[in-house]
Amino acid sequence: LTLSRLSKILIISLFEGMSVYQTTTLIHLILDAIHIVASAIAHLPFLNISLENLFTHTGISD
Repeated sequence: LTLSRLSKILIISLFEGMSVYQTTTLIHLILDAIHIVASAIAHLPFLNISLENLFTHTGISD
């Protein structure tokens, strides 16, 4: 589910008589879900290690 498809679904749901409150609640739930997933990915040790290695090998790190 891409962001463009997601925005289309939200626009369609608005036009189909979904209340503004319901739509904003849905948007907040989606944003919360994205935030949770993003923070979960950030806490995965292998990803942190690979990012550190990438920066070390490219010489970006201090």
